Formats: sequence, structure tokens, C-alpha cells
Amino acid sequence: MFLSEPATTAYDLRFRIGSIPVRVHPLFWLVTAVMSGGDVEPLRMITWIGVCFVSILVHELGHALFMKRFGERPRIVLYGMGGLATSDGGGWARTKLVGFNQRRRWLEQVLISAAGPGAGFLLAIVVLAVVYAAGGGVMWIAPSLKNPLQVIAVAINPQFSIMATQLLWVNLGWGIMNLVPVLPLDGGRISSTLLVEHDPYRGPERAQWLSVVVAVLVAIIAFQFWRQFYVAFLFGYLAAMNFTAMRQRPW
Repeated sequence: MFLSEPATTAYDLRFRIGSIPVRVHPLFWLVTAVMSGGDVEPLRMITWIGVCFVSILVHELGHALFMKRFGERPRIVLYGMGGLATSDGGGWARTKLVGFNQRRRWLEQVLISAAGPGAGFLLAIVVLAVVYAAGGGVMWIAPSLKNPLQVIAVAINPQFSIMATQLLWVNLGWGIMNLVPVLPLDGGRISSTLLVEHDPYRGPERAQWLSVVVAVLVAIIAFQFWRQFYVAFLFGYLAAMNFTAMRQRPW
């Protein structure tokens, strides 16, 4: 999802999902624990870390499966800034599957980018189904500027209620946020792909201007209304990163 792949360490957790290798950098666990909001209750913190691990892995798996479908050789990395699905290339497999049709290539990128949030939304649907099947329910709070997404799962087991609520909030909230048109988020990749397809010459500049403007707006809203200082910092950083990259490119 963010930036470049971190260097390997002796403390990386490694496993495979089918043919897709997965690596978990140790900073992933530390940053996720910090994002628990200072919750010192061990069970709640472990639940939060597990929810983030499963949710981000599912998100990146969505990207990776579509990369694989289009002839790439994907791998997944979970690290301090979230997750990353990257590819070692496709070689002859890519040629055999899709050839070199330009229109098909931009559509591939859109599908790959959308597959991550889409996988998270599917996981949220599964969680909803399990909650209702277990005799529970879900309370949806009307969205507002101060609370754009508030959902509470209610079940017989209190611990399951907490876990289901976190799963719904992460996969719906983070999924929607990921679709905001800010590079290098998935929404930014989609908007950039479409703008470049429409105008290869001016498209990259317009995509980065869009990223700067939207990122600044989200940072202000997150700081002023949501009181989500991590989100404000993140989008402020993305705005600065896109502005700096734009100034350095020879348009």
C-alpha cells in the first residue's frame, strides 16, 4: 500500500499462501500495537493486532491474486507502513495471457488496484454474515463529518463483539480511505491510471495535483473534525511527498 519494500531482517516472519510468498517485518507488530490507542488490556491489544494482521493480509492478497491472474509473480510484505503487494515481473507468462494491448494494460492496473479494498469489503460481508448467523446484530450510526463511519457488532460473546466490530471498522473504514484519490493509495493509482490513459502527457501532473489537493483536505478534516492525528499526519505526509515529487519531475 505505501512506499517501498523494507529490507529483510533476521526477525521476519515468512510463510506462503499457495504460491504467493508472505513476509512480515518486525515493525509491523510494533506499529500495529501503537495504533491500538494505548489499550493496555492484553487481550484487547492482541485482538486488535490479529484483526490488523488478517485485514491487511486479505487486502494485499486481493492485489496479489489479480497480479497472478495477469501473469505476474507477486509477493506480499507487511511492514510498519501497512502492507505491500509487489511483483517480480511476468516474463513470457504475461505475454501469453494478455499480450501487449494498451487498453487491456490500463484496465489491468485498475482491477489490481481495486482488488485490495474489494477483498476487504468481501471480508466485512463475511463478518456480517457470521454475526447474524450467530444470533447477533449490527448497529450502524448515521455518518456525519465528525463520525464518518461508526459501526458496532453486537453478539452474545463480548470478545467476539469486540473482534467483529474491529474487523468491520478496519475493512470498511480503511478500505474506503484507501480509495481516496491520493498517490500511492489504491484510489490514487486508479485515478492516475485513468488520467494518464486519457492524456498521457498531462495525466501524471494532474494525478499528482489531485493527490496534493485531496490529501491536504483529508489531513485538515482528520485533524479538525475527526481528531485522528495519525490520519492527519499520514495525509499531510502524502501531500508533501506528492508535491515534492511533482516539483522534481521535468513536465
